[in-house]
Amino acid sequence: MLFIPPLEIAAHIMTLIQESERKLIIVSPYVNLSDWAKMVKCLEKAISRGVEVIFIARRNAKQDLSVFKNIGINPILIDDLHAKVYINDNYGIVTSLNLVHYSDINSIDIAYKTDNEVEKEELLRFVNKYVLNSKSVQESKTSKVTLITTENQIRFNEHQVNQIFESFCSKFWRCNINKTSTYIFCSALLPFADVMVDSRLTIRISKQRTDFDEIIKFIETIHFPSFHDFSIELKLNSQNSYHYIDFVPTRTIELQKLIADYLNVVDLILNSSIHNVLKKQNSFW
Repeated sequence: MLFIPPLEIAAHIMTLIQESERKLIIVSPYVNLSDWAKMVKCLEKAISRGVEVIFIARRNAKQDLSVFKNIGINPILIDDLHAKVYINDNYGIVTSLNLVHYSDINSIDIAYKTDNEVEKEELLRFVNKYVLNSKSVQESKTSKVTLITTENQIRFNEHQVNQIFESFCSKFWRCNINKTSTYIFCSALLPFADVMVDSRLTIRISKQRTDFDEIIKFIETIHFPSFHDFSIELKLNSQNSYHYIDFVPTRTIELQKLIADYLNVVDLILNSSIHNVLKKQNSFW
């Protein structure tokens, strides 16, 4: 985890908001943005990009949440909330700083940032288990909210993720593959991208690569025979450091066959002539 100096915490939070691509989670018990135009603008831009913003605040607190509602963010209110956590698609910040401009100016706060996949997953589990599944939420009109996956994505349990993890470790035993309770992650499985697998397979390519277009064009030429039908979704976002290619099953999933499909996708890419494309664009390959 990276320590954030007290005078830089708010700036890091605004950067986290600015770099959000698909989902943004804000857990701040106390909120006051009435005189914090820069923070409001960051949130407005996230909404305009289509980012799903999950904002969680303290229920039994006298505060004005109208700013959030005015820009299209509906707060989730939790009794006795005290934790402060900010999470986007790629990293999270744990801090003592509330989303209050006065605190940014006057308070001495502490914060740590993590882009480690396992640590970020722990933060997501914390929000799901201890905040969104708290008694105060269950008794309110707000139903359980799942932060880790999208609305249309099937969420695997830990046993199913273990099966995916063991299969990938067995097939690609030379790679360091990491596992959380909801997906597996490998930063070196493909020479040009990170790979994440849950009910979908996601290839994450850094925008710093100058050969991105060539990689996409080449992958489009590969035939992927499979048990399942897939839609292949290319997600480009100018506000994020990565582009994503998602292999998404379009019908009922059979886990063992799905695992075989995903192993085959990675294997076909690795054994293709894509390295010729990489060599043309990057001398270090």
